[in-house]
Amino acid sequence: MYKHLVFALPLLLTASTAYCQTDVVTPRILPPTILPAVVKSTPRNTSINHKLDYNNGFRDFHFGQEFHAHENELKFLFTDGTSNFYERKNENLKAGYATLTRIYYVFTNGKLSAIALKLKGQADSDLMKKALVEQYGNTEENSYTPGHYEWKGQQVSLSFNAATLDREEARVIYMELPQ
Repeated sequence: MYKHLVFALPLLLTASTAYCQTDVVTPRILPPTILPAVVKSTPRNTSINHKLDYNNGFRDFHFGQEFHAHENELKFLFTDGTSNFYERKNENLKAGYATLTRIYYVFTNGKLSAIALKLKGQADSDLMKKALVEQYGNTEENSYTPGHYEWKGQQVSLSFNAATLDREEARVIYMELPQ
């Protein structure tokens, strides 16, 4: 289940924002060299982040929740065959100090399994990093992927890819870890 989700995240993070007549987002697949660092990185910070596990999600969405708990407030975007990708119809796009461009909710086998936040620009990227450090504590930058930071709990991982000179978009991915 989780291996499909990890490989679907590039689709999620690069999905076109233009809707067609049927209001379905058409994802474009990126080459492996641009896959999110969450797939290819090795975290340097190995301490367990208990606050991440305690929060167990983002806002009022918690990992393991059944789809029907939020069904009326979600809009279907696309599926990768294993997971379904949604966004909230009337989403608050402020998180911490930053302004987001999108928030995706991923359900696998009818249960919430990942949440991805997208931001644009260096200023909002820096504000998001500040908010994450305030919320979950300091963590080291990944030496293999500049601009990539991870926090890990026993049940939840959080990955932050900062905006850089080469990449205008920043990403935050909350993901339920397999038990």
